Amino acid sequence: QKGTFETGQEDIADIPEELKLRLAYREAAIAVLACYFPEPYHPIVETNINSAGTQPNMTYVATSGRVLSKKADYVNSIVMACAPRVIEEELFGVDNLCWISAKATLEASRLTEHLILKTGMTALGKHITGIQLAAKIEALKIEYIRFVVEKCSSVLREYRSAVETIIDKLLEKGKVTAQEI
Repeated sequence: QKGTFETGQEDIADIPEELKLRLAYREAAIAVLACYFPEPYHPIVETNINSAGTQPNMTYVATSGRVLSKKADYVNSIVMACAPRVIEEELFGVDNLCWISAKATLEASRLTEHLILKTGMTALGKHITGIQLAAKIEALKIEYIRFVVEKCSSVLREYRSAVETIIDKLLEKGKVTAQEI
């Protein structure tokens, strides 16, 4: 058993071709964004399509210690989190999305809420009741998601040929190294 109950692949020994294609699109989109928004303390090593997990298969250089992130780093991580949803919606249509994009949307929403609670509380005002606070946080979250989806879409449209090249390599060899990306 290679999958999990979460992915719906629990009884399948091999990854179906359609799922491999969707995984390749997910990994390629995230790889292009990882190059566009490089993290100097967390560079990528490789990515593969050998497992169908809920998280991307990207491998990073192991670093010791703790790095404090700036607001731009949080935003870039949200952009990368929504990449599977953006690429699937663009290629397969909004009516033909799978669990990969649902998990990506959930992760982007979670990261956005974390960003707001960590950095954006001062923008909400001083005297706010619980209901007003929840409504303002939700509105701010929607605005952030709209912004990062547009940012992600524009980068992936600009580097569409790179995404396609990475997909071809992933489908051919099963993995792509950082140098190839």
